[in-house]
Amino acid sequence: MKPAAAALDGGVPSPCTNVCRMRHDTGYCEGCRRTIGEIAGWSTYSDGQKRAVLERLPARQTPR
Repeated sequence: MKPAAAALDGGVPSPCTNVCRMRHDTGYCEGCRRTIGEIAGWSTYSDGQKRAVLERLPARQTPR
């Protein structure tokens, strides 16, 4: 997973890959594997909250 852009402020970069399609079977974005709530809240999350989301993503591999 390659992030679209690093954080401009030197914080935690977004995992967005610009493949923005929500999967109905998993509830995750097909590109970054975040939930809609995680995507919506990302800009207000603390660095700790962002790192916690990033740590959960590898377990969210979606079947193709």
